[in-house]
This record gives sequence, structure tokens and C-alpha cells, in this order.
Amino acid sequence: MKISPEIEDNHSNRVTPNPIPNLEVKTITSFVLVTDKLRSSDVVFHYFYKRCLCGCIMKSKLSKQEIQAKIREFFEDVENKTPKQVKKIKKLAMSKNISLKEKRKSFCKKCLVAFKNPKTRIRNKIKSVTCRNCRYISRWKLK
Repeated sequence: MKISPEIEDNHSNRVTPNPIPNLEVKTITSFVLVTDKLRSSDVVFHYFYKRCLCGCIMKSKLSKQEIQAKIREFFEDVENKTPKQVKKIKKLAMSKNISLKEKRKSFCKKCLVAFKNPKTRIRNKIKSVTCRNCRYISRWKLK
């Protein structure tokens, strides 16, 4: 189908301007679909990119055991970590449904800063830890 200088829409009085040259235009009821004609050089490039480059450069997915090892290593020195790093580790653990259990109590739930010298209180079998950074109070039941 050849491109006409202007394409009329049958459902309204609007006139759609001529699309970019080298494009094939198909009209379907109330909207216009524009599809790109792929040249042989484009096809070769996409094949090369998808098959060769993506396999070599892109990250491979981590297994559950590798993620657990990474989490263990991270929480050995959690005091020197930034909130962005804590957020990434939490997201990584959630991606494989790994619970952090007692490790999640080593940083603030709200601002994700590691507890360095928190204000800790125990009352009626409930431990309250106040974050020095944002003043949020985390509460946990004692067993």
C-alpha cells in the first residue's frame, strides 16, 4: 500500500498528517497503525545484538543459594551500609521469597539506616527500638 500525502479518518473530520517516509501505513477502523519496513541490514544487526551481545554482556540471574550467600555476607557488616544498599538487598531477598528473620531487626523499617546505637526499651514483653535518624519506633514481641 502506497503512502498518500494525507490520510483521512472516517470517524471524525480530522486529517492525519503524512507519517515519516519509508513507512507502511495501515488504517484500521478508528486509528492508524504504522509499521516499519525492516531492511536486511537491520535484521542482521538485531540478530547479532540479540544472540551475541545480550548473552555475553547482560547479567545472568542468581540462584537462591547465591542470593542467600550474598545476604549473609551483606549482614556481616550492616553498620557501614547505606539505605540504598539495604533496599537493594531487601528487594533481592523478596525476589526469591527469602525471609530475613532476625536480620531485618538490624536496621530501621522506615528510613533503612542501620541501628548503630539505638534507644532500646523493654516493656510488657515488647521490645521498642527508636531510630536515632528518623525517630521511628520499631516494636517486636519478645519470646
